[in-house]
Amino acid sequence: PQVRGQKLTVQLDIFNFANLLNNRWGRVKFPVQSLFNNQQLFNQSGRTAGPLNQSMSNFTLNSAIRNAMVNTGSPFAQNPNSAANNYQLQLTVRWAF
Repeated sequence: PQVRGQKLTVQLDIFNFANLLNNRWGRVKFPVQSLFNNQQLFNQSGRTAGPLNQSMSNFTLNSAIRNAMVNTGSPFAQNPNSAANNYQLQLTVRWAF
């Protein structure tokens, strides 16, 4: 409401509301030891002998992903200190005159 032509507005914004409800929700996860979501699951380690059109590629599981699966049970990691992984509150007060 306006009082003598002046108006006070208070606003509360919540970013990542799901994380406010449960700290396991609203998390951004990336593949282990990667800043981007394009880490390869398999690495080509070579080819079988023979002509190129007849040889087969040999693949091995990426060692970083294999170690993460053994140690943590998940191929993904998250930074709990990242602002994107935590909820944020923003209080705005505006006085219009």
